[in-house]
Amino acid sequence: MGPRLAGRLRETDILVRVGGDELAVLIMDAGSDYAEGVAQRLLAELEKPFVVDAVSVRVGASIGIASAPLDAADSSALLRCADLAMYRAKVGPSPYETYRHDVDDDGNRLRLVDELREAINAGGLDVHYQPQVDLVTGEISAMEALVRWPHARLGLVPPLDFIPLAEEAGLMRSLTALVLDRAVMQCAAWHASGRRLTVSVNVSASNLLDPGFGESVMATLARHDLHPSALILEITETSIIKDFDRCKLVIVKLRNLGLGVSIDDFGAGVTSLAYLGSLAVSELKLDRSFLTRLATGDTERNLALVRATIALGHKLNMRVVAEGIEDVAALDLLAAIGCDLAQGYFISQPMPANDLALPAPRFEANAESDIELLRSAEAS
Repeated sequence: MGPRLAGRLRETDILVRVGGDELAVLIMDAGSDYAEGVAQRLLAELEKPFVVDAVSVRVGASIGIASAPLDAADSSALLRCADLAMYRAKVGPSPYETYRHDVDDDGNRLRLVDELREAINAGGLDVHYQPQVDLVTGEISAMEALVRWPHARLGLVPPLDFIPLAEEAGLMRSLTALVLDRAVMQCAAWHASGRRLTVSVNVSASNLLDPGFGESVMATLARHDLHPSALILEITETSIIKDFDRCKLVIVKLRNLGLGVSIDDFGAGVTSLAYLGSLAVSELKLDRSFLTRLATGDTERNLALVRATIALGHKLNMRVVAEGIEDVAALDLLAAIGCDLAQGYFISQPMPANDLALPAPRFEANAESDIELLRSAEAS
């Protein structure tokens, strides 16, 4: 790699390996236009195939560009700016990006990235759990693990505000590993107390396409002595679409390991039915917009759509979960049309495991439903 890339640089430019698979080029006495030209030349060089063990191989790259003194006043800050731009290139349509003060919030975004990285490394994130109720038995049979960031300055930061930041900064591997470890450990504790719950953990496309992800998940399960069938990995419909063929193969591998795989926010995308039948997923999680549509417009037509989606999931041997339940009418309706599980604020808000007023394990056939006991405990 070194000699190939160096051949595209001036003698005065400096090429270094920062670590792992990251390299940096220091370009002196040049502007951003020249830097973009260098990025294009390096990418073109990498596109040329080379042979490894009689196999033709190409290497791709994502490049971030930052300039001094416009973007940063010292070398470490300049490298961080280029690093942040590079991670934007990883998730964007262009293979290279320049650091932008408007997008990156004049350094505040960089500060948040550093704070998030420190929080992950120190284990300073919380995991809350939202119960899922079996609509046939009325019992709590599953939990969804949801990460929260308790920030000293910003308060409790919800995932929608920092997950995109983690994606851009390449922190999803360590973030997901932390959440998985906490969730699997908690699920093992529930099993030890007699509650045979499953736990769902959200994973991103970058997690799914990480070559070592499956082995890492299995190592976490082994560390806490939890069977793979107790863990469900939730993947959003839109993230699967980004690289469908690769995701399809990875899902098969995860299922062969005994793990559950769920399509989250199903119905939020536009090509759902085109690929659903070819994915080896075990669960379909209806986007909350399904329930919103039931309360507005042509109710009969929308109800037929929800009923057909549930029937389709069952035909494909998937259990169907509805999220966003906010009243008893929605809960009763979903139970009547055959939905398997439900979750939402009407049942319980996400909260720390110790704050969940879970009913004690019961074995009586006619015991009161868990949702009634849970809501009674919350009310009291």
